[in-house]
Amino acid sequence: MFFLEGTLVKLDQAHVETVIPNVGREMKIVNGAYRGCNAKLESLDQDNFCLNLRISDGPMHGRSYIMSLEGEVIRGSLKLKKGDIFKKKKKKVDPKMIDLTIKKDDKTNTAGKTKAEIAFEKRREQNIFERMQKKAAVSHRERVEEFNKQMSELTEFNDIPKVSWTK
Repeated sequence: MFFLEGTLVKLDQAHVETVIPNVGREMKIVNGAYRGCNAKLESLDQDNFCLNLRISDGPMHGRSYIMSLEGEVIRGSLKLKKGDIFKKKKKKVDPKMIDLTIKKDDKTNTAGKTKAEIAFEKRREQNIFERMQKKAAVSHRERVEEFNKQMSELTEFNDIPKVSWTK
């Protein structure tokens, strides 16, 4: 398993992403036996998927190094953004099941509730409706006038006292 830094070649266990590097280009070997060494690409054999590198520094300076990609290459065209490899099977819909679900939905939501619970829900809905009508009947101007009237009826005892440094 080898990795070359940059946009040159990345080799992982089962796939290769590559932008074909130029011969003579310097690159750094990131993983493998020559990790951390700089190398210069001497030749590139695309038919056999081989790179011939010459190590340019480190303990292996001057040595030639052939890196074969043969076992780690998936041949064929790149498949980008094409979704899943295998087609998913569509589930068949049983018409009997559709009829059952429709019948279940037709039942009222009061099933399993006592008479008192049903009466409570009806009364609650009625109260909500009455409150909404009261709010809709009074305009904003009337509400402001009513608020001002309530404020004027309050005693001065409820007013905010003056604050000063001297008293």
